[in-house]
Amino acid sequence: MSVTQWVIEMYTKEEQDLNLESAKNFSFVWSLFEHMSKGAIFQGDNLPASEFLAWINSLQIQYENGNLTIINTEARKDISGDLVSNIYKSFNHFYQKYENDSEGFIELLYAQSITPVIKEKERFIAFMQVCDKSKMQDKIYFLFFIAKRMRNKFFHGIKSIGEVSRDHKEFERISEYLISIISLFEDYH
Repeated sequence: MSVTQWVIEMYTKEEQDLNLESAKNFSFVWSLFEHMSKGAIFQGDNLPASEFLAWINSLQIQYENGNLTIINTEARKDISGDLVSNIYKSFNHFYQKYENDSEGFIELLYAQSITPVIKEKERFIAFMQVCDKSKMQDKIYFLFFIAKRMRNKFFHGIKSIGEVSRDHKEFERISEYLISIISLFEDYH
């Protein structure tokens, strides 16, 4: 029996499409990101936004013949084409939600009232006051906040299969973003 089938049998009254595949993919991709980014981006286990921002600022962004390439010179990796397109699509998806209802978006993202979440919320709000949505670095940084919160909500906050299912598009988009970022420092050896 598949995990999805088990969840359907245990947590629903009727057979329905729960859209759990994107959440399962997110769990896997986040684990890869967290593992592979240690040493490449982050020095410790906490994944601080300041270290991610320093890494973003070290990336080179090149526009050539209408195409954008993001280059990590330290790792000798670059992305373009679909991988860059995934960052744009993910940013547009989440930024539109933010623009439509910034207060609601922030509250949904940072719903917990514990000190680390409150501090992260304050950092996000401060960043949004200076965010230049035309800059690729700001798009990448914006999405890092989203990915980190989705990870925390998924592993510590969401307690309902229905919530996981409803967020399937968000899991899909943020996974695409993470794959693009991983591609800038991946080392499979």
